[in-house]
Amino acid sequence: MKLIFLMDRLQKAEFNWTETEKSLLLGMNNIGMMIAASLSGVVVHEIGGVTLLSVSKFGEALVTLSSPFVANINVYLFVSLRFFLGIFEVQ
Repeated sequence: MKLIFLMDRLQKAEFNWTETEKSLLLGMNNIGMMIAASLSGVVVHEIGGVTLLSVSKFGEALVTLSSPFVANINVYLFVSLRFFLGIFEVQ
């Protein structure tokens, strides 16, 4: 019985986001990837593939590391961060 109570306490949501905010969080990553995919060919031609890959992985690491802090500040700031994560994920 104690185990069930403990599991119930662990599954409580940390954030009180609405369904719309959750949808924005999930969708912004894909929107960023679609925009970056359409421009990545031009950027590779201009700066080179190795440079683009290095910049994108460094940006992706920074965005990922800052995500927990930004999520605690504001949900819409976190949505914009997810958009930039999608931009940096394109290779």
